[in-house]
Amino acid sequence: MKPEEILNQIKGLEDERERIVTEAKARGQEIIERAKKEALEAINRARLDIEEERKLSLEKTNREIEELKEKLIRESNLILERFRSLLKEREKELVAQIKEKVIG
Repeated sequence: MKPEEILNQIKGLEDERERIVTEAKARGQEIIERAKKEALEAINRARLDIEEERKLSLEKTNREIEELKEKLIRESNLILERFRSLLKEREKELVAQIKEKVIG
């Protein structure tokens, strides 16, 4: 084989190597870009999931607060009714005592 042919083969191999390296870099960049895109999509889905979970938790907490308010109002009303009843009983006792002192 002539030196020129050997040089041409070497040049051809170098060109082929350069083409393969360039193609590998391009494919690598595509893989990186696709991975970045998929990661961003996953992050966005996770954010949406977290936001939805937060909303559901907030709604549940608000419902529980409303239930506790209603229970507190009911119990307060019962206490007020009992207090009024005790006041009426005490009033009757006082009236009876006054009548007894005035009459008797």
